[in-house]
Order: sequence, then C-alpha cells, then structure tokens
Amino acid sequence: HCNTTPGLWGLVNHNLFGCFCLAPQQAVCRDMAHALQRDFHQHTGTSVSIGYTTYPLLDYNKPQILENAHKALRHAAFFGPGTCTRFDAVSLNISGDEKYQTGDIEGAAQEFTMGLRLDSSDVNLYNSLGVCFGVLKQYDKAWRAFDAALQLNPHEVMALYNAGLIRSLEGRHSEALDYFLKAAEQDKACYEPVLQTGKLYLTMHNPQKARLHLEKAARLNPTDGRPFAHLGRCYHEMQLQDLAIGAFKKAIRQNPFDAEALSFLGLLYGEKGENAEIATLFCQKSIDIEPENGCYHSRLGKVHLKYDRLQQALSAFENASVRGWDATADIEKIRNRLTVKAS
Repeated sequence: HCNTTPGLWGLVNHNLFGCFCLAPQQAVCRDMAHALQRDFHQHTGTSVSIGYTTYPLLDYNKPQILENAHKALRHAAFFGPGTCTRFDAVSLNISGDEKYQTGDIEGAAQEFTMGLRLDSSDVNLYNSLGVCFGVLKQYDKAWRAFDAALQLNPHEVMALYNAGLIRSLEGRHSEALDYFLKAAEQDKACYEPVLQTGKLYLTMHNPQKARLHLEKAARLNPTDGRPFAHLGRCYHEMQLQDLAIGAFKKAIRQNPFDAEALSFLGLLYGEKGENAEIATLFCQKSIDIEPENGCYHSRLGKVHLKYDRLQQALSAFENASVRGWDATADIEKIRNRLTVKAS
C-alpha cells in the first residue's frame, strides 16, 4: 500500500508501525487501513489493530499526528483485536483518563478540553473535565463543566453528584444537598450520593436525617468504614453512646488508620469510665497517626482528666493549644486543681 500511495512508514517500537500517507480525504485513509488489515490477515492469518488520524485537525501540529494516531490505537484496544479506529473525542477521553490516573491532572484537563472541541455534546467529557478542575481547586471552572453536562443530560448521576460535591466544598450546603438527593433519586443503589447526603445533614446539624442516609450507605457498602465513622458521630450527637461505640468499632475494623474514629472511640470509652488503658490507647494511636491535630490531643486530655491523671491531662491540653485548639478553659481548670492539691 505504501508503494501505491505517496507517503512513508517505519517501525515506531518493537510491535508498532507508523505510516504517513498523503491521502486527499479521510475516507481514503480509512479504506487504506481496512485494506491493510485484510492483506495482513491473508498473509499471516492473524489480525492487526489500527488507529488513524487526519491533518489538519484543531490546533494540532504535524509532530502530533503520530501521537494522536497512537491515542486512536489505544482507543481501538477497547473494541478488541482487529479494530480500526479513528482519532476522535472518545480517544481524547481515554487519553485524559490515562493522564489523570498517573497524576497529570492539568494534562488530563487539556485532553478533555480538546475532546470537547471535537464533540461539544459529550457529557462524559464535561464531567471528567469538571473533576479535574475540582482536584485543581478551580471550583468555578468545575461548576461550569458540571452545569454544562447537566444542560445536556439533567439526569446524569455522576454530574449531579459532582455538582453537589463542588457546592459542598464551596459551603453552599442547601444547593449541594439538592444535587445529592437528585443523584440518589436517579440511581437508588448508587452509594456515594447517599453517603454524601448523610454527611451533609450531619454538617447541617440534623443528625436525625443524617442517620437515615448513613445507615442506608452502610447497608449499600458494608466494607467501607466511612459511613460507620460518620454514623458514630451522628449517634454521639443523638446521645446514643452505645450505638456510637459500635459504629466507631466497625469503622476501625474496616480502616485501622481512621484517626478520627480512633480518637472518638477513646473519648467515648473514657466518658463511660470503662477500661482506662484502652481509652487512652485509642486516643494516643489517633495522635500517632495525625500528630498535629489539636482536637485529638484535647480528647486525650479529657480521657486523662476523667481518670484524674492531672499532669498527663495538662500536658495533652497544652499540646492541643500549641496546635491551634482552644484548650484555655481546660488548662486553667487543671492548674487550679493542681494548685489546690499542692496547698
């Protein structure tokens, strides 16, 4: 085929050939690719996959022709052996996902943006682009991307969910809740919207409603420790301490390094006045995991104070204060008690 059509070809790597053809139309390029596949199969009995692109295309320069053809080839791999695939918006979606997985968030955003220039009606591209902007903390851009996805498909679950996440990060809780509830309504078995709805109700100081959603989330995904950790806080706010202890235990069973659950469980054991060493151990382990969290030092102080270990309590509260936690009242109270004891 290279002998009959102007162009050149060569080995790109040990199992990949590249071919540049001066084809006047895209259809000619496609027909050549199919002819190559037929001839290859006739001579070898095996199949070959082909990805191809055309030039000019958008703002791509000539050195990017081979790169884009390679993206089309990776796109072809999704359809199985012997596939011939043109470089398009889906190719860029796949390439963007690959960059995202390797941590190149800005590179992924560029791929998704170029994909939308090829197909401005692709909901997945808008959603993926929004996720990138969200990770980059460019919340206005993220919101515009998710809103564009929802303009195309108001029932798209992931776009609804991600729009809720952005509004939640912006502190716009009522709007976020509306999106989470819509996402959960679209797919009643979808776990994340239910979990986020429960978390948001808890943030909005409505533990009764939070409980309903968090318990559902725990049923939907019992191997994830997150709903149990949030349930522990929820039960604690509702003064259901035994249920709170049980929930935090389940959270730690799923994630032994959940510092918040460990700290809270230690505090609750201390409040019950049971097993002082276990209560202290849990609080200390949370500090080992997150040593700069002033709240965890404060909870350790409360446990020491519960068992009348005043010097250890004072040290813990002072550590909390150094880390930005307001422990002034606790420190003053303990110093007064130590003064009385000394006298």
